[in-house]
Amino acid sequence: MERKYDIVILGATGFTGQFVLEEALRNITEGNNVGTRLCAAGRDITRLKATIEYAKKCAESEIDVSTEVVDVNNMESLEALTSKTKVLLSCVGPYRTYGHQVALACIKGGADYLDICGEPEFLESVQAKFDVEAKAKGLHLVGSCGFDSVPADVGTLELHKRFNGKLAHVEMVAAHQHVDGLSPPIHATTLECAVLGYANRHKLRDNRAVVMPPGLPLLPYKPAKRPMMWYHEQDKLWCFNNLGSDRSVVMRSQHLLRRLRQEDYQPLHFSAFFGMHTIGEALKALMFGFIFMILSCCALGRNLLIKYPRVLTLGLFSWRGPERRELLRQSFCVALTGHGWTTSDTCTPPAPVCRLRVRGPDPGYFGTAIIVVQCALTMLREKTSLPLGGGVFTPAAAFANTNLVPNLTSRGVTFTYDDIKKDLQS
Repeated sequence: MERKYDIVILGATGFTGQFVLEEALRNITEGNNVGTRLCAAGRDITRLKATIEYAKKCAESEIDVSTEVVDVNNMESLEALTSKTKVLLSCVGPYRTYGHQVALACIKGGADYLDICGEPEFLESVQAKFDVEAKAKGLHLVGSCGFDSVPADVGTLELHKRFNGKLAHVEMVAAHQHVDGLSPPIHATTLECAVLGYANRHKLRDNRAVVMPPGLPLLPYKPAKRPMMWYHEQDKLWCFNNLGSDRSVVMRSQHLLRRLRQEDYQPLHFSAFFGMHTIGEALKALMFGFIFMILSCCALGRNLLIKYPRVLTLGLFSWRGPERRELLRQSFCVALTGHGWTTSDTCTPPAPVCRLRVRGPDPGYFGTAIIVVQCALTMLREKTSLPLGGGVFTPAAAFANTNLVPNLTSRGVTFTYDDIKKDLQS
């Protein structure tokens, strides 16, 4: 049965959803994407219409965008929406609060699903709960299709593909650049997602027994343990652990890719870090980390963090969020260093052998919008290249055999590979 829409953006009036809608409009005016039927969905028709007009102005587009009013707390409303579209792109967070019913509605309504979630507990629970049902319908549900965690996940797979040897592990350092050295606050919805995820981290164990069972044939060479804060000499960055979704997503990909490709894929270890350009930035981030862990341990602390983010996060988050002009001065670089061997001899410890850098604009909003829109268009245009039979997947596992990387490159999210000797000399 023909569907009314090709892509529905659910939560289009939200802070990130507005950027996603704007980016979608830019993409459906040219090439193979002309004629893509786009719909913006949300709770309030007045806000939807205003958001569409603003997005059209920013994208310099005259394309008509349909609207659908939907209540994410009403399953009938959600199913009515998902039955009208081929692909649903969810920008409604926190995902552990609103996401499960949206994913389930996609299965019941017969729509493929994408989100921009960075919450490991939600992402893993969707795979544990809905993988069998998605396969039964031949649908593809793919989470973490924004800055969390496509650069890390697809970048690691791309490194794996391009290196002519064997990799044991990959170390990632993600850094943001600011033209004037000042980092604008992140919208506090991101903080709310992190707070709720941290409060429910105890639920990870049960999900991981399903989605990442023991027995993955990793090579016996784990990444070196790093101190709480360390200096990356080559990139001149102060680094500390990345406690977001990147490691969880990449390790799920190792299980999925091994299952899909069997002996043709050698799984690898993965470690993730954030990098700061000054020690002051790094210390501020570490201090926020301590405050976050202490306050997130009890309901009162969580409520205070969410209610007063600007004060309690030292200005890193606010309900106002960043301004557009501030975002235009930002960019990101995710550096992935592969440790392995250029020969078949794996008896010696692995050495740094290759590096891949993923670069793009502001990561949280413009960059995330580019990434998820390209994921949606790739899913729409290359459905037959996605894993046979459907299921719940990570970005790397879902898009391994598609043109996602060149599609991203065409929109300014680039993947640059170097062997390590050439890289060190540059």
